[in-house]
Amino acid sequence: MVDVWRHCLSLATPPIFVCVIMAGPVQAVVLQLLYHLRHFESDSIFHPSIDAGPQWGDWAPWSACSVTCHRGWRMRSRNCEDSTNGMSLPSGHCYGASQEYGTCELQQCPRWETWGAWGECSTETTCGSGVKVRHRACSNGGTGGVDRYCLGLANESAPCNSVPCNGPMRLAGGSVHGEGRVEIYDDQHQQWSLVCADQMTALMATMVCKQLGWPGGYLAVTDGQFGSGNGQFGLTSVTCKGSELTIAACEHNKWISAGICNGGATLAAGVQCDGSFDIRTTMSFEDGALYLHSCSLKGLASSLITMTYES
Repeated sequence: MVDVWRHCLSLATPPIFVCVIMAGPVQAVVLQLLYHLRHFESDSIFHPSIDAGPQWGDWAPWSACSVTCHRGWRMRSRNCEDSTNGMSLPSGHCYGASQEYGTCELQQCPRWETWGAWGECSTETTCGSGVKVRHRACSNGGTGGVDRYCLGLANESAPCNSVPCNGPMRLAGGSVHGEGRVEIYDDQHQQWSLVCADQMTALMATMVCKQLGWPGGYLAVTDGQFGSGNGQFGLTSVTCKGSELTIAACEHNKWISAGICNGGATLAAGVQCDGSFDIRTTMSFEDGALYLHSCSLKGLASSLITMTYES
């Protein structure tokens, strides 16, 4: 019986509450019960600080979020451990879950921003049909055509038109047909526009005259002798290579309603075309014949008509 008592004292803490003197088969049952009570995790009567049995270790750090933007989920886990030696035990030995799930929220997902304004027409500095482009960006550092909400194109194009290449043109301010200041109709600003005199060349004069139906250009007028008309200079910088068919097709500045020529000059470009003339006719009678002489003011044409007169 003394041995039973000593065994009881070695298992129970404090022994005064659990040890009893007994004999027979009951002794074995009680001792087994005492053993299990000593190793039960949640019994605070026994010294848990010395041996609490199987228990959960610390939670591991949260895993990465399940998404790269907006809202998703994440997970963390813990191990069931033997409190006496720290060895891992099957999770079924500990009460509760070995994994925990939680939500996570990151920055907003990349999305297409609104379309930007249309760019200039590609023929803004020449003429005729062209192309204009507008752009949109993928927000929040996204990549267009790759991110889920940024699929599609980042650029969009559409047809556009500048002034017609063979638009209205006229000569004004001249004293005879086929000469005058050059005026080109700007249908963007709905007005007749002038060309700065210092931009007019013999090549341009020929292009102007041919566009108006004359054989060619006789003279590029740069002294402003034909006046400045409405004073609205639309073309202040023009460069023709020679392959163009019209002045509008030459490389030039954007059409403006009131441009300023170099140095603030106000001289408008003009031309005199081949074949532009003011016919002057003289008559003479000699030896019974009537002679009619006609001459172009430009000296480009001369003719003599002889008519026989009989009395």
